[in-house]
Amino acid sequence: MISVASYCRVSTDKEDQANSFAAQQRYFSQYIRQHPQWELYRIYADEGITGTSTKRRVAFQRMIQDAQDGKFRIILTKEVSRFSRNLLDTIAYTRKLKALGVSVLFLTDGINTMDPDAELRLSIMASIAQEESRRTSARVKWGQTRQMERGVVFGRSMLGYDVKDGVLSINPEGARLVQRIFHLYGVEKLSTTQIARMLEQEGVRTCSGNSHWSSSHLVKLLKNEKYVGDLVQKKTYTPDYLSHAKRQNHGEEPLVTLKDHHPPIISRELWNTVQQELQQRSKHTPRSCSVHYALSGKIKCGVCGATFVARRRKRPDGKVSLRWICASSVRGGCKIARMLRDDDARQMFRQALFALELGHSSLLASIAHLLHGENSNREQMEREQLRILNRKAVLLDAYASGHITKEELALMKETYDRKLTSLEQRLQAPSPDIIPEEAVEHILQHPEASDALCKLLVESITVCPQRIVELKLCHLPMRFRFRDGAPLASGQEKDYTNGILRKGGGTVDTPIVQRLFALQDLTYQKFQCKLMPTVSPDVVIGVRMPDLRRLAKQLRGTPEAEHFLNQLPHTYYEENNLHGLLLCEYKGYEETVEALNRFLPYVDNWATCDLLSPKAFGKHPEALPRQAWTWMQSNHTYTVRFGLGVLLRFYLDSYFSPEYLDWAAEVNTEDYYVQMMVAWYFAEALVKQPDAALPYLTQHRLSPWIHNKTIQKATESFRIDPEQKTFLRSLRVK
Repeated sequence: MISVASYCRVSTDKEDQANSFAAQQRYFSQYIRQHPQWELYRIYADEGITGTSTKRRVAFQRMIQDAQDGKFRIILTKEVSRFSRNLLDTIAYTRKLKALGVSVLFLTDGINTMDPDAELRLSIMASIAQEESRRTSARVKWGQTRQMERGVVFGRSMLGYDVKDGVLSINPEGARLVQRIFHLYGVEKLSTTQIARMLEQEGVRTCSGNSHWSSSHLVKLLKNEKYVGDLVQKKTYTPDYLSHAKRQNHGEEPLVTLKDHHPPIISRELWNTVQQELQQRSKHTPRSCSVHYALSGKIKCGVCGATFVARRRKRPDGKVSLRWICASSVRGGCKIARMLRDDDARQMFRQALFALELGHSSLLASIAHLLHGENSNREQMEREQLRILNRKAVLLDAYASGHITKEELALMKETYDRKLTSLEQRLQAPSPDIIPEEAVEHILQHPEASDALCKLLVESITVCPQRIVELKLCHLPMRFRFRDGAPLASGQEKDYTNGILRKGGGTVDTPIVQRLFALQDLTYQKFQCKLMPTVSPDVVIGVRMPDLRRLAKQLRGTPEAEHFLNQLPHTYYEENNLHGLLLCEYKGYEETVEALNRFLPYVDNWATCDLLSPKAFGKHPEALPRQAWTWMQSNHTYTVRFGLGVLLRFYLDSYFSPEYLDWAAEVNTEDYYVQMMVAWYFAEALVKQPDAALPYLTQHRLSPWIHNKTIQKATESFRIDPEQKTFLRSLRVK
């Protein structure tokens, strides 16, 4: 018996019964019954996918692979256009199959690729099919352009507008947010970065449900002409009807522009103001952001010399914490893994001031000078007050003339009134000629009131290895040195006993840290440091995993453990690992997810990330994938890696869905540790779900690096047979 396969592209049009899967199945079954020596191996069918390219045709790629594996000798297909509408693909694949001893029979066209004149006849029929595709593509493009000229909207819903049946309609909730963003930028003159921070603090989500707002996203929103009622379409075009790849339209094809096409969300006056503001700011965008925080530009890296940049994180209690990290380490150029909390930096600054022992009189002089400098801006505040009052008058005229809506009037009036109240309070505040000592104490003890003082007196802060921070004040020759926030005496940075810093005969470590140091293995510490280049050796104690697991078992369920789990962030690498082991013992699903959301932002290495495998996850297979997807949307490297790891551990077997492969493939990052996890996930999928995973390689749907790393990982597995490994190696991208 000769094994025979058949291939068809199935139309999604319900009226196209002749090309439906059931119709073609009957057709091929009847045809094979006419040949007693044949037996049907399988019918391969791609549904609703263009025939001009083979890249997204999963069944077609699977058929080619099975042919290479020798699973059949003949392929039946109805006609050349069902096989491919691309001349080059048709010739290339039929040649490849012929070399494997597999013939392709095009039944309607009467072509057998084993015949001597088959390639000539096939070329003619494939050319006709390709030309038909070109004509169809041209007809579709012409029809779409005519629809665009009539005002039919092509595209998806967006913030402020819903799109249904080609018609834009205002979404009231989204529209209010759009109005607010335009007002904040064009009227209140906030930057897109400041607006993004404000929206994140308030918990406002994007149109797609994401909690993260980026500056670039807001710039695109502010430039979107739809919000002023205009419609511009054909911003992208398809130059090649064979590849269907879209490109940005930079004048290659005429745009379709309709002015006042639909109800606007913002007035044209505000739109013009925002566009002018965008253009003006783009010319004068500063390279640094030293005006954002009191310590911006003052904190330096003691390893590479780069400036530290600010990172803001929202804590579970809703408050936002500010941390500083080496800008070079963010780009992977510096190995220091140390972050400095803004609160800790301010506390060290206050300790340095008290350590000067100059008395309050010297400090009063500096503070008085600073405060009098603030008061010298009184005339400027009065001019600003007058300017706002004039704006309010213009605002009422604009409303009376119908240029702005009642909602816009109320929003802008509220903003102006708030600014006037603030200015009035500042103008009415007394200007003290004599500053009491209580004011000095208040400024020194309250970080929210010490911004100006930090700017005035802090010259530089240097973050060094061994958890040391060096602070330099302006106009003073000495430097102040701290470890873990405590002042260091001269030479004290070398005073260690078994890795525990001693100060005056005592220790600065918690009981759990002392127990970790009691388990220290210095040989293992050196080995561990080599495995984790992103972790500073200064925070690695060197505890072997079996010992760490025993300690976690002893602590499980104790008040000491509960207290430890609430003390984030930790100092040492082993503390994070111990935290992860204790967290994995939680029994409640929601409790576990909440604990992970608190802990994951502090994970700074792959080992701690991959250690996390909570027991509670196995009992909630329905809810967990969506939570994994949420983690994969994070901007934090190891949160994304953990989300991918959840899919790898729990969802490649009985609970697998092809959708999860798309999630992993869509992770857009150049971070090495995330890319490695994506490759690991697809390598494992090739073992457990080969039919679903293989097209991501044959169709080149992964980045070249992940593509090749996936193949490397898969071919290292003993669970893949030698023939499959040979095939996978042939798919490498050079």
